[in-house]
Amino acid sequence: MWNPADSPFAYHLILRSILVPAGVTASVRALARATRVTRGMSTALALFCGFFAAYGLIDRDFTWLPHTVLSWVPWLALGGLLLPAFAARRGWHIAQAARWAIAACAAAVLLWPVLGQESLQTAVGLWGFSACAFGLLWSALSLPSGHGTASSAILFIAAATLAVIAPLSGSLLLGEMSGALACSLFILLVSGGLRTDAIAVDLAAIVLGSLVLDVWIYAEAPVRAMAPLLLSIGAGALAIRKAPERPGIRWMLLCGLAGLLPALVAGWMAAQAYAASAAAY
Repeated sequence: MWNPADSPFAYHLILRSILVPAGVTASVRALARATRVTRGMSTALALFCGFFAAYGLIDRDFTWLPHTVLSWVPWLALGGLLLPAFAARRGWHIAQAARWAIAACAAAVLLWPVLGQESLQTAVGLWGFSACAFGLLWSALSLPSGHGTASSAILFIAAATLAVIAPLSGSLLLGEMSGALACSLFILLVSGGLRTDAIAVDLAAIVLGSLVLDVWIYAEAPVRAMAPLLLSIGAGALAIRKAPERPGIRWMLLCGLAGLLPALVAGWMAAQAYAASAAAY
């Protein structure tokens, strides 16, 4: 009988996807607080260090010239950190335009291997849909009137759900990365949440969006699982937008529930698709 405690595979999985991102995120967050770093910067720095410490163990690809789809993730994350933060000084609408521009570029570079094999009409349609979905969900979570705890909860639920969908679709690598992102977000969630006008949410959104595209296109996750996942993020963002200026615990629970229910459907759909494919063999 297989014993996970005696399995090197399970040990490395737990180390890279749970212990390292959680430990690094918590340590950097505590150090940033001790050195009086601003709250928005401390959450962004903790999330960046926590996720990319795990990324370095999982993929180990920090090349200057990206040559794979995953090697673009660090550069997209850097752009998602710097450009909206710089644009925010010129106004919220400029920052939103920067987010849409990054989403469009991210969809292009991540889908490039696929777009080159399709007809022009199909390629433009696929890129346009991906860029619009990416930009819309990112913009929704970055509303200036949003609430940090609810936003971090929605991002955590989406990342945790993707960590389930990816391995069921055949990509353990993307599952590990999604799990690492979920662990880092969870540490930030229990330590106060993210501010929706902070660069930390931009970082979480660009990484999550990149992983969603990779799982959908390259792991060939079923649409019936990915659609509820996108609905989970959208429903959570809509609930946050409808919340009062100072929401109570009921509104926080409602926002989390709005994202959790579609996420559970997404995980169940992925499990059903995996069972059906396994039965076919």
